[in-house]
Amino acid sequence: LIYPSKFILALLGFDTVTTYNSIKIVGSGGVRIAFPCLGMEIIFSLMALIIAYPGKNKKRYLICGVLGIHCINIVRVTGLTLLKYYDPGIKFPGHDVFNLICYSFIILIFYWWVKNHSSDLLKSEHKQPASTLYLRKEQ
Repeated sequence: LIYPSKFILALLGFDTVTTYNSIKIVGSGGVRIAFPCLGMEIIFSLMALIIAYPGKNKKRYLICGVLGIHCINIVRVTGLTLLKYYDPGIKFPGHDVFNLICYSFIILIFYWWVKNHSSDLLKSEHKQPASTLYLRKEQ
């Protein structure tokens, strides 16, 4: 996350200082990346959802989903670094906003996948009759 953000900021004309887990624009505060910032929980949520649901083309959706989440995360780190540059005192809930955006992304990907590539059982035009539930009358 650090190096892609550094690259984007360099394209925008900013000089940056980076360490293995932080990035800052010269002359401003920085953003430190901790393990929860990597988005692994969200990636695992996407993987569990896609793997557990019956359907085709799981690999493609898993790869696109993981790459999409990673790109969203890069934009988040870059944006937070720019926010720290323009307003050093800002208190922005970056993690919460990231979660909201990523879970919305997961829901959209999952919806699109189910609608277009889910199991043939779900798209069957020949629906089987619902099983009948027999209840015993109590006397």
